[in-house]
Amino acid sequence: MTVLDSDGPGPLKVGISIGDPSLDVVMEIVKAAETAGIDTVSVGDSKYGAESFTMLAAIAVLTEKIGLVSSVAGWVRTPAITAQLTHTISSLSKGRFSVGLGPLPQYRIEDWHGMEFNPILARFREYIMALAACLDATEAAPTNIDGQYFSTHGFVGPSFDRVRRSPIIL
Repeated sequence: MTVLDSDGPGPLKVGISIGDPSLDVVMEIVKAAETAGIDTVSVGDSKYGAESFTMLAAIAVLTEKIGLVSSVAGWVRTPAITAQLTHTISSLSKGRFSVGLGPLPQYRIEDWHGMEFNPILARFREYIMALAACLDATEAAPTNIDGQYFSTHGFVGPSFDRVRRSPIIL
């Protein structure tokens, strides 16, 4: 996996994506990856039960320098919840977290969560816009988004200091 920052292409960064092993194995892999100098680790929701943001929070406190990415968080969480999770993991990791977004497999959206999948591009675009609004929200400028698929009003973000605005990776 190559991660590009907002300044465009830079030095090659090397990362690993961890699939569905047990939670103990994930933690061992991450510790070994950080020791080996791997730049980034990504963790996705497992079809076998592990939830990515919880694992990333644990990894954040277990590690000191490796970058963290949610590997592919879908729109099954509201934009406000995803923003809260993002702010929390970013704070725990001292700014090392990037939120990775994408559409989950159609069966997971429809069968597991009872949500509509199509129109995929319109939903995904609107989700990204609503999430960005939630990530940027403050008490002085709360969210006020009326979307066709995702709306959010009055969300103000965390009361704790934000380390930085976590990048959104698609």
